[in-house]
Amino acid sequence: MYRLRDYWTYRALVAGKNYVGPGSHADLTEAQGEEFEEALRGRLGRSRLLLDFGCGSGRFSRYLSSFTEAYLGVDISSVGIDQARRAEPDLHFLWLPLDRIELPKGVVDTVVAITVLQHIVAPGDLAVWGREIRRVLRPGRGRVYVIEQKAYVDEEPHEHVAPRIPEDLGDALGLKIRKVESLSEHWLGVYR
Repeated sequence: MYRLRDYWTYRALVAGKNYVGPGSHADLTEAQGEEFEEALRGRLGRSRLLLDFGCGSGRFSRYLSSFTEAYLGVDISSVGIDQARRAEPDLHFLWLPLDRIELPKGVVDTVVAITVLQHIVAPGDLAVWGREIRRVLRPGRGRVYVIEQKAYVDEEPHEHVAPRIPEDLGDALGLKIRKVESLSEHWLGVYR
């Protein structure tokens, strides 16, 4: 049975800092990272506080921090957070309980979730995190940038993956989708 925190903590323990992304495929990890960074480069503006939701081991932390005055990476895996803190000691990271983001209401200008929401398989869990993202997002001005894997009809997803279409995530986040861009095997959605 898939348990969100247990699964990702175990993967972080076993696979180390490469437990997120394509894992042990260094060539894919680098190419995918470049593609994601390029897609975000033309979209992310300067913000006061950027929340990297599901930061894992800090794979994109340094890059995302260049777009903001204050960066905060959050994740449900304490092992992943420890890895991120070691990799990027001058950035801020916070371990998440399973039901909240420990920030005041309306303080985040930008939320970035890179291949994270597809791993929140249970609809109830997705609803909790959608409410929390919406709660910490600055009203009227905040934006959410989501990169997720495209759903392929000919592939059976793993138990830890629930591919979704951009509109479904808009509903889960309670936000309107503003733009969708197709990447090679992923899509980028901008929500507000």
